[in-house]
Amino acid sequence: MTARKVVDGVLKQVGIVRDAIGDQIPVRGVLCFVEADWPLFGGRFTTRVVDVMRPKRPYPLVRAGGPEGVETLGDAH
Repeated sequence: MTARKVVDGVLKQVGIVRDAIGDQIPVRGVLCFVEADWPLFGGRFTTRVVDVMRPKRPYPLVRAGGPEGVETLGDAH
């Protein structure tokens, strides 16, 4: 599978999630490659609004505060 097809797949999934929950909650596409040969520093880039990074890099993004809390996620349906 080509890198373009992988990114296309992520963008399609992001669209499906946005359609399901609306635009009140931000949705990002992220690809993580577990056994990739990453540089010692950095190890992150963005292509077509999809972040590509090593596995430990998305954790701070997920843990970061946002406009919606857990108590309001149930109302997004």
